[in-house]
Amino acid sequence: LSVLQFPVVSRGCDVTDILFRLVGVGCGMVTQSIYAPPRERLTGAAFEHRRRTLAGIGCAATFVYIVYTGIVPFTFAYPKGGVWGPLTATEFLPFMAYFVTRFDLMMTDVMEKFASYAVLAALLATCWTRLTGLDMWPRLIRVMTVCIAISSLIECVQMFIPIRVVSLTDPILAAAGCVVGVIVQERAVRFYRFSVAEEVLGPDHRPATPEQMRGLTI
Repeated sequence: LSVLQFPVVSRGCDVTDILFRLVGVGCGMVTQSIYAPPRERLTGAAFEHRRRTLAGIGCAATFVYIVYTGIVPFTFAYPKGGVWGPLTATEFLPFMAYFVTRFDLMMTDVMEKFASYAVLAALLATCWTRLTGLDMWPRLIRVMTVCIAISSLIECVQMFIPIRVVSLTDPILAAAGCVVGVIVQERAVRFYRFSVAEEVLGPDHRPATPEQMRGLTI
């Protein structure tokens, strides 16, 4: 990726990107070794406890990242036109602010917000113990409510940051990311249980019905 940025006018090959990518690979390998050591096969309660513990840590880290990218720097000021001004601006409508933004910045912003909320939703669905006994769609509604509330709260704070734009885009991206995150988390957990038990298990940990087996094929 760094080499391919040479012919791109608005990009540059930077050692910083390479270092961050190497650090990311290292963190992933360390996390994997903690999560599932190569000589240890976690099953049952031990696996569930470790999975929820690591998911809780990742959920907190993702939440801090979303808040950091949403309200930093802390240059607060009273919005022009009061609160009603930003809410009636053209940029408040979904995706309207992107029409005055460079294409690469627009795509970066969309992918970053979508991916961060997808990761947050997947981790939240994993570590939220009260949701484990629910089906996927009730779980999705609760996780989506939390993520949309976080996104809306950040938008309210951005109203008082001069360099930020208040928009409905972020809650929409948060909702879309939640759908993908929760569905992927559901499939991943079911596939792991299938690989361990060598049979397809439904949400109630019993052998799955043919309808549930068809849902696993994704």
